[in-house]
Amino acid sequence: MQGFLSVSERLHSGLILLAELAAAPTEAQSLRLIAERMHVSEGYLEEIAASLRKQGIITGKRGATGGYVLAVPPESLSLQAVIEAIEGSIALVPCQGSSCLVAAHCRTKHLWGTVQRRLLSTLADLTLRDVLNT
Repeated sequence: MQGFLSVSERLHSGLILLAELAAAPTEAQSLRLIAERMHVSEGYLEEIAASLRKQGIITGKRGATGGYVLAVPPESLSLQAVIEAIEGSIALVPCQGSSCLVAAHCRTKHLWGTVQRRLLSTLADLTLRDVLNT
């Protein structure tokens, strides 16, 4: 379903991955097992895990006892940081993230700016710990 402010499959799968890791923070977890349990493609999780590793959110360990673990405590990891690590910067409309040719004349710019500030504030306040507590 694609709709107003819809969450991408990539972000949803990434949050599922992080929630699974946060549920057992001291145990390295296999992406294969998470993929099977959550009915998500292992290859897709690998792709997402690479982005999260690059941002320092998770770490990986190879070998028979290998897998992935959180590199950040769940209560310190904001949903804003998760979204930006997986999807990039958050901009509801292009003029909120970059320059706009009609910004000086646009009657909606301030409205979208207000909505975006409130959204970012909420996402900064929510953490991975909140995901586990819901």
